[in-house]
Amino acid sequence: MKSAYGEAQTSAEEKRSKKMFQIQMGYLRGKEMMTPNVFLSALQKMKQAAGLSGVKEHLPWVQNNPALGEFKQQESIIAAMTPSEKKDAFSITISDKKRIMRAADAPMEAVEALVTQITQMRRIQKWMWKREKEGLPIPRSADELERMIVASGGVKGAREHHKYPNPGVPEKGRTRRWAW
Repeated sequence: MKSAYGEAQTSAEEKRSKKMFQIQMGYLRGKEMMTPNVFLSALQKMKQAAGLSGVKEHLPWVQNNPALGEFKQQESIIAAMTPSEKKDAFSITISDKKRIMRAADAPMEAVEALVTQITQMRRIQKWMWKREKEGLPIPRSADELERMIVASGGVKGAREHHKYPNPGVPEKGRTRRWAW
């Protein structure tokens, strides 16, 4: 049995979660392609919706919130990118990631995770645009979004930057060593 305080806290968390999902959906359904710059503006709006910005940012219980640290780290990583990298996350090379890592004073895993998150959001954005164009339903919650993506066979292009070729398909100029 939950106390009134526990129920109120759960209700507030659900409202924040819905607000953050609405912000994300606004950017995913928007006409502007997802780039680090667009992601940064979405991040700042989500930070505000979560109550982690403005004067509240200086309160001790907000400063100790791990979400605030993650938001700040992602903001510093994007701030360390060059203007051309901010326009297209797909063009970021490993040497760029190392430079960003040093400039943002962030671990390589955080830089990799942010770039991956932005590219996945771009793929989801294209998937949503296609669904809208075809007149298919748009998800109303994060759970529904995940179910729709899985049910549709995933977001196309998830493996478009795979570094290893398909082992079953011979590369140009090579023949297979086995017979079928």
